[in-house]
Amino acid sequence: MGAVRQEVRYQRLRDSEAEEPEGQVSVRVFRNSSPHGRGRETCLRVLASMLLLVVAVGFVLYEVQFSSAGQPRGQNGLLGSSEQTGNEKEFLDSDHEEEEEEEGDESHHHSHQHGPDGHSDSSSAGHHHATGTYHHGIAVTDSDACSQIGKDILQDGGTVVDAGIASVLCLAVTHPHSTSLGGVFSCIVYNGSTSSASLLNALPREPSPTPFGIPMMLHGLRLLHQNYGHKPWAELLRPAINLANEGFRVDDPLGRALQNNRQFISSSEGLCKLFCQNNNPTGGLKGVGETVTNPPLGAFLEQLSTLYTDSFVTGRLAQSLPADTDSAIRDKFTAAISQNRPDIEAPLTLRVEELTLYTSSGQTAGSILSNFMQKLSENSSSDSLLLPWMGRRAAPVGTNVMVARSSGDLLVLSLSLNSSFGSGFVSPITGILLSDFTQHGDVSHPDFWACPAVLSVGADGDVMGLAATGGSSVPSSLAQVILNHLFLQMNLTESVRESLAHEHSPVGVTQPETPRGTNPPETPRDTNPPETTRDTNPPETPRGTNPPTAVAVAVEAEHIHVARSSGLCCFHEGL
Repeated sequence: MGAVRQEVRYQRLRDSEAEEPEGQVSVRVFRNSSPHGRGRETCLRVLASMLLLVVAVGFVLYEVQFSSAGQPRGQNGLLGSSEQTGNEKEFLDSDHEEEEEEEGDESHHHSHQHGPDGHSDSSSAGHHHATGTYHHGIAVTDSDACSQIGKDILQDGGTVVDAGIASVLCLAVTHPHSTSLGGVFSCIVYNGSTSSASLLNALPREPSPTPFGIPMMLHGLRLLHQNYGHKPWAELLRPAINLANEGFRVDDPLGRALQNNRQFISSSEGLCKLFCQNNNPTGGLKGVGETVTNPPLGAFLEQLSTLYTDSFVTGRLAQSLPADTDSAIRDKFTAAISQNRPDIEAPLTLRVEELTLYTSSGQTAGSILSNFMQKLSENSSSDSLLLPWMGRRAAPVGTNVMVARSSGDLLVLSLSLNSSFGSGFVSPITGILLSDFTQHGDVSHPDFWACPAVLSVGADGDVMGLAATGGSSVPSSLAQVILNHLFLQMNLTESVRESLAHEHSPVGVTQPETPRGTNPPETPRDTNPPETTRDTNPPETPRGTNPPTAVAVAVEAEHIHVARSSGLCCFHEGL
């Protein structure tokens, strides 16, 4: 094929803005492209157009996908078919704004960046989240140190139960105002892979033969580990052992509880040894930032890390009673520990349309929460749901532990000593603070206001864990969170905080006045041993402890988000 003849055209420029010198002409040269060049240019234009089209379609699909995944679910007729009402960015960002305003200069801000392999990479650009939103896992407790321990267990490959056990043991050392190895708990374990839930109530089924509660904590944690744990048992105890032996600092929640119970602590030999300045009842209490150790508890935990048999643990727990306890009473106490063993069972379950509620049964308040939700689904009043139990002396929830993974695995655990600092008796042998949880174990009425809950919504694997502290306000507060967030379409943080606006009322109902001659439901039974009397001055009573709180953890669209009430509540550490 011969060479293509190229053609040159000359064109006189007209209307030029600049005058040309006389006798000169400006010339523009235009070269005709070869057929091969014209074809290549056409292909490039087509490819560029297709690329722009693909990018545009990608943006549209991305917006549609994440708008559907991140939205709160609305309902027709309160619990009807789901509706799309928002997107993930609105759900998360609105919570961040409120939470950052509340926390001020708090340093727990999450910044996560994705590398090209999808894993975290701090050197590459990615998307960021503010406080309370994580990609892989989260641990939430009332202690910053204990939340960090839970996070470390998750980061090291532990399950949510592993992290929860380590966090609870940490709280048993550092927050004796809300829990101890002598306490009780109720928990829900949710498996995101199988969309199934289990319940463990570490609660006595019969009254204690002593003024001290039957210690259920250790057997309950051990059973959880045997069924859902992955890390070695000794590894989960190690952080608590170190804290007990080497010391922990009094944090703000413990400091407030100490001040609210000054006289009670000073009158308790065991508590005073831990928290009185120079072990002097008249010398004042240790303040925030000061160090506390509990060597007997550290030694006992060390023994448990290498030797855990039923007979050994039961015997050591029985030895935690005061030395002057009658031998017959001690034998009955030992028998009660042996006979009251926790079991893993199916939780109380309520299914309405796309929503499934899993909560606790037995002597807890889970049935009240379930009844609230059932009434809401029927659009009927919940006015009278709490009335049969308003005068009931059930144990309040002292603290909660929540652990979650982005896979949907969740642990929601509610703990109690019945009263702040329990019975006030700290065993000099084991270092265990015994509770005063001496309720009679009648399943027809709640003995424990706990109702740890997990909500599964829709077929996308979205789940939410809920828990609250306090007394009779707990079931109504959790029902209010569900109503606010899933049905009234409020963001999660606002839903949690609004739930405590009327903390002692049923959902949307003003609580009636407590009948004359009965104790308010939050007031625990006074079962302290004869040698220890709790001060009756209002600031020193159990009612003077930290106010009720609520917390929710949502796993949605591969994000984990925590929302909490205001105050000294719910420190979170995540991955």
